[in-house]
Amino acid sequence: MAIPDHRETLPLQTIYDEAGYLDQMPFDLFRELMTHVSEELGIPAGKLRLSDRFDAELAPARGNEFDSAVAMLAYDLKLAAKRHKRKLDMSVETLDGYLRLMSELY
Repeated sequence: MAIPDHRETLPLQTIYDEAGYLDQMPFDLFRELMTHVSEELGIPAGKLRLSDRFDAELAPARGNEFDSAVAMLAYDLKLAAKRHKRKLDMSVETLDGYLRLMSELY
C-alpha cells in the first residue's frame, strides 16, 4: 500500500462530516464500512482518505497483486449487487466511490 507513513490519523466522525455523507448514509453504516475496508486492507481506518484510489494509494504492493485485499472489496461489491439484482455498470476508483455504492447496496 502507498499510504504515506506521516499521514495524520483522523477520527471517523471527522471524515464522515467532511465528506457530507449525512444525506448518503447514517454514521453507523459509514463506520461499519470503513472498519471493513480498514480490516481488509490492514490500514487503520483513520488513515484512510475518501480520495484514496484503489489503483494507487490502496493498490497492493508489487508482487502481491494476486493476494489483494482490494480484490476482496471488489468481490464484496459484486455480491452485494447480486443480492439486489443489480448489475455493476461502473468502475469504482476511489474509497469514496466504494462507500457510496456499498451504502446503496447494504
